[in-house]
Amino acid sequence: QDTYLLGKFQVVAVPAVADYDAGFNSLQASSQSFDCDGPEGFNGWFWVLHTAAPNIGESAQAEDFLAYSVEEESGTTSRPFRTDSTNSAASTSSRCCWKDRPLRPARRLNEDLYIGDIARLWRNALKAVQYLEVEDAIFFPFGMGAFLRHL
Repeated sequence: QDTYLLGKFQVVAVPAVADYDAGFNSLQASSQSFDCDGPEGFNGWFWVLHTAAPNIGESAQAEDFLAYSVEEESGTTSRPFRTDSTNSAASTSSRCCWKDRPLRPARRLNEDLYIGDIARLWRNALKAVQYLEVEDAIFFPFGMGAFLRHL
């Protein structure tokens, strides 16, 4: 897509240095240069790697769901339809928890395609870690965009 910063399977690595310690106390600026390519090298720095995970479930209009799904056969449903009792004004004590259906035929996730692409993302992240000669790594789960946007 033209608006994305990363390609579908790309990994970007950004060098970073901590501003705060484990107790969230500001670290005093040391004599260390703030240039990871400087004379002191990469000591005190770490890598932050980013990948672009597919968005298949943040909402009914998730950007990548169509690319990772197949149309369901007619007559199959993945969730119950709303009933008159749950939609009526007289029924105020309970509400149907299902969101409105999108204006398209029902679709089901193509799990093999999705898992294959997620595996490729993991492989690329691990290759980047190897290429950068990282000794210790912490992996933050993919798909946290919706969580971070709604903090």
